[in-house]
Amino acid sequence: MTLRSFLETVKDPDLRLVLGSIADASAAISGVLRNHVGGTVVASSPVRNRFGDEQLTEDRQADALVRRHLLATPCVSCLSSEEDPSEQPGPGGTFAVAYDPLDGSSVLDSNFSVGSIFGVWRTAKELIGCRGHDLVAAVLTLYGPRLILVVAVHQSQQTVGDHGAVAFQFVESSAPQWHQIRQWSRDALRNSRASLFAPGNLRATQEISAYDQLVRYWIESRYTLRYSGAMAADVYQLLAKEQGIFCNPSQPGKARLRLVYEALPLAFLVEAVGGKSSDGSRGCSSLLERSITALTERTPVVLGSPSEVDHYIDIMNA
Repeated sequence: MTLRSFLETVKDPDLRLVLGSIADASAAISGVLRNHVGGTVVASSPVRNRFGDEQLTEDRQADALVRRHLLATPCVSCLSSEEDPSEQPGPGGTFAVAYDPLDGSSVLDSNFSVGSIFGVWRTAKELIGCRGHDLVAAVLTLYGPRLILVVAVHQSQQTVGDHGAVAFQFVESSAPQWHQIRQWSRDALRNSRASLFAPGNLRATQEISAYDQLVRYWIESRYTLRYSGAMAADVYQLLAKEQGIFCNPSQPGKARLRLVYEALPLAFLVEAVGGKSSDGSRGCSSLLERSITALTERTPVVLGSPSEVDHYIDIMNA
């Protein structure tokens, strides 16, 4: 199956257009990353975004490509980028798109895999006030040895089957096209037993004794450490292996991951295949319960096999 044929199974024709534009933008970003010419892969600059992160040339190029494709899509009511956390009006319609155009760009110079993250909400007005549960689709693009696009669409928008998520690989030829390479059911991660862990913010083990205890548990239980520093790639491996845990707790002070641009779309994707998401607190049964109160909001994140996420919550709140 191709991406084109998959999109034909999505009920709302406007949502098909939005997802198609995201795929086109992803292919364009891949071209920028692969065809960069210079002594290093990354050309740094002193510019910083509103989160305080350094913006690389590739960050700005990726953002411009996504913005251009979405603004050319007539059913996009508004869009918001991590590189500029404000709401920009779109041409019209009912879909709002929040995105991280180039997740993990700090590891580009090491030639590690990086990605793009997209969340699609049905709203005619704005993202503020929307919940994670209001998402109708999420997309994760991975720029690695292969260009891969993972799409999860809400059950209410599916006309054929009941897919949790579907992955496509971009195949370059005389007629470039996205071809399906994998499909996950809605129970793919539900009963999985984890054997790999991706622990973000390891420095926090020096200040959070419970996190130090968890990391020691994973090591002593002979889990495999798989952490690259690019959330998109680290979460994709949970899907590829159909098990595992990704976490990034907050140290005393500010959390690191962005609720709107990273956490909510990836939580939607993981939960779509039977996984679990949380901010690590005892009262949070799902990140998707969270409402957007500010576009700059950050949050601790834990994603993965449900039993592993539950264990994480138990230890962190003991």
